[in-house]
Amino acid sequence: MIGNSDRILTTHVGSLPRNQVLTDLLIRDEAGEPIDKAELNRQRARAVQHVVAQQLAAGVDVINDGEQPRVGFQTYVPQRMKGFGGESSRPRPRDYAEFPDFAAQMRQRFPRRSKVSNAPQAVSEIKYNDLGDAENECRMLREALSAAPSKPAGAFLTAASPGIIATTMLNKYYESHDAYVFAVAREMRKEYELIAREFILQIDAPDLAMEYTMLFQKLSVSEFLKIAEVHVAALNEALRSIPRERVRLHSYLGDIPPAEFEAAFYDDPRTHQPLVGIQ
Repeated sequence: MIGNSDRILTTHVGSLPRNQVLTDLLIRDEAGEPIDKAELNRQRARAVQHVVAQQLAAGVDVINDGEQPRVGFQTYVPQRMKGFGGESSRPRPRDYAEFPDFAAQMRQRFPRRSKVSNAPQAVSEIKYNDLGDAENECRMLREALSAAPSKPAGAFLTAASPGIIATTMLNKYYESHDAYVFAVAREMRKEYELIAREFILQIDAPDLAMEYTMLFQKLSVSEFLKIAEVHVAALNEALRSIPRERVRLHSYLGDIPPAEFEAAFYDDPRTHQPLVGIQ
């Protein structure tokens, strides 16, 4: 990871607000509505340049593209990979059920959103055959950095973890959840390796805690941790060729007791070594 002996470097977790024009184009594109693709790409590139400049002006040291080219931090995946179709049906988040006023506020605040609760599902073997969108995303950040008046200490790009992909785009094809997660890991490895060749790769893995209140909300903590261990094993497999210093991981504890989280995730149970990318 990037270090500095003089001061603490600043960074952020990834997603930054998109302007209304870009937001509308991204949501319409995801919905399959006819849009001007050239205009969408112009808006993407312009937005990336804007957020790069804003981060540098604010003094952020390790910056990214704000995920401006994507409709969502994990729901971009079906637009890049084959094998998805139809609609998933994710359970309502537990906090929405327990706090209906909060759920109503969120509906009012975001009347039109990307496909999160009804994302496509895996309906056939998933394949990541065309890295064109990922390559364009890297190019846009590279060009924005080249045009910036000053240079950051480092730059990162995010990518969704196998676990959050598998729990958002649900499985209707593979024989088990475990088989699906490892299939996702096999294909996402291509995007991970592409990003890590040029930027720090940030793996977004809220599934390691958040899914305890989402897809797996009816399980006990111990049952959920067994699933999360599978997600970590799949992620480690996908990252096996990437140097540790090229990877960082974004997650949070959610409702899982910290001691149980540490026992499950800070060491690989097979080798007793720290897990790849977890800092």
